[in-house]
Amino acid sequence: MKSFIVGYYGFENVGDERLLNRTAVILKDSDPESKICVLHASHAYQDIFKNKPFHTSQLLGEWTYCRRRSFVRILGALWSSDQVVFGGGGLLQDATSFRSLAYYLGFIFLAGLFNKKVVLLGQGVGPLKRRGSRWWTRKALKYVTKASVRDSKSYDLMLKLGMPKENLALTADLAYYRSKGIQEQKNEHSKPPLIGLSLRKSQAKEPFIAELSKSLLACPQDFL
Repeated sequence: MKSFIVGYYGFENVGDERLLNRTAVILKDSDPESKICVLHASHAYQDIFKNKPFHTSQLLGEWTYCRRRSFVRILGALWSSDQVVFGGGGLLQDATSFRSLAYYLGFIFLAGLFNKKVVLLGQGVGPLKRRGSRWWTRKALKYVTKASVRDSKSYDLMLKLGMPKENLALTADLAYYRSKGIQEQKNEHSKPPLIGLSLRKSQAKEPFIAELSKSLLACPQDFL
């Protein structure tokens, strides 16, 4: 099976690149022979497109890339794929802009037009502040085959927008996914484990940091 992974990839954002990696691992866990095409920013990592059309990983195999601003290539990637996978993050929201929401909803509508499966993995849905945003998202969800969301607010919103309960699951952020089938390498040089955090300004307050530190220290060693 060939999957077209859609997300905010290629902008040198550590969190989004982690989500891309986890999405690919999930797909390989479900089908070791699966092929992957990734929607990617063309202005970042230019050498990928000019000199290295494939990303090769010992664990994940080869990926092909599709420029996110090339409508022709996007159509080609959609047509040649068996399913479109939204790999984590908060893509279905209009807090950034309605334009951003419309961009990602467009993939769902095109996938429906081409009769492709659409899978939402570990999504954070909302906020959808505009009436038009909710209307278009409701229409798009009719083409979604399966969906999992990372929080209860997203779960409730998806139900309100008409997503069938039997096709919706409340899970967790994809960043926490650990493979069962792929033997991933562990870093043996950092003992005890070293955890890096990147907080937004609104989160970087002492009470929040103190509680977060307690939670991390309470995590089982195997989890880290």
